[in-house]
Amino acid sequence: MPRLSLGLGVQAVSKVKSGGAAPTEISVATTNTIIVTGTPTWSGTYTKENGQYVSGGNSLSFSFGFGPQQWFFYDGDQNQENGFPLPALNANFIPCAFSTAPITLTAA
Repeated sequence: MPRLSLGLGVQAVSKVKSGGAAPTEISVATTNTIIVTGTPTWSGTYTKENGQYVSGGNSLSFSFGFGPQQWFFYDGDQNQENGFPLPALNANFIPCAFSTAPITLTAA
């Protein structure tokens, strides 16, 4: 730990702690709400309901499934999956950042 002498027989101790790295995935078991940013269509707050995350009051959802193991956005009004699937090894954990789009997920 670095110490700075003040010349009076007193020492100041620096205790700078790192904020740590941002999480790389979100636990589905402990997260009831996620916040999506980075896209006009899908940005917003999603709340867990029946195994998926839904955006309040509309037909947008964020779910696991459809073909290869992945998390994806789904628009119920358009009856279509979006073009930004998020590959995942496990349905219990959501990766926080998409590699193909500037979308970011955070636990709320």
